[in-house]
Amino acid sequence: FPSHDTASNGVWTKKKECLSNDVSGIITVKFTAYQGVNTSSSTKARIYINGVAAGTERTLSWSDTGGTTYSEDLTVSNGDLIQLYCQDTSNRSCVITSFTSY
Repeated sequence: FPSHDTASNGVWTKKKECLSNDVSGIITVKFTAYQGVNTSSSTKARIYINGVAAGTERTLSWSDTGGTTYSEDLTVSNGDLIQLYCQDTSNRSCVITSFTSY
């Protein structure tokens, strides 16, 4: 892990996914991410549940030291897919160094 992906230009693209197995209720989802290219363009990340935006849209900063960790409490049902999507305005890279839920 890390995942160093190019986010599609202006389109939210799924980068990571995990299954909510035998869990229903409020869970904590954490991820660490950063923009992999030092530029003025904007790279964003957001948590989705079953393909629907559920978390806060985060604007990622360029970093060469591992990025910023974000944490959110979200409500899920057993069998939900918890996903991390990225978006970029000029095909820059979205680097994800961790993605966990508990």
